[in-house]
Amino acid sequence: MPVIHNRIITNKSMRPSIPCVWRSAPHLPFRGQARKVVGIAAQNEIKNSLNTGVYTMPYVVKNLGTEGTEIKLHWTETVKGKVQVTVRADNPV
Repeated sequence: MPVIHNRIITNKSMRPSIPCVWRSAPHLPFRGQARKVVGIAAQNEIKNSLNTGVYTMPYVVKNLGTEGTEIKLHWTETVKGKVQVTVRADNPV
């Protein structure tokens, strides 16, 4: 499996009441730890449990899990939809 510094995780389907968590290993160097999340893009309209559009941005928590290879998006409410996340294994200046 190739190892690269940037990793784009696409079409992560979010469902209500299920946390939006991704594993960055084994595609990143440095044991797969995502040191920087540089992009989040919605692939379709993000909706809440009432099927209404949600237009707020989530914040990211990285280095989760026992190996520090998981990232999690935190939204202002429970959401569903698809997003693309771009993570980096380095800390660019």
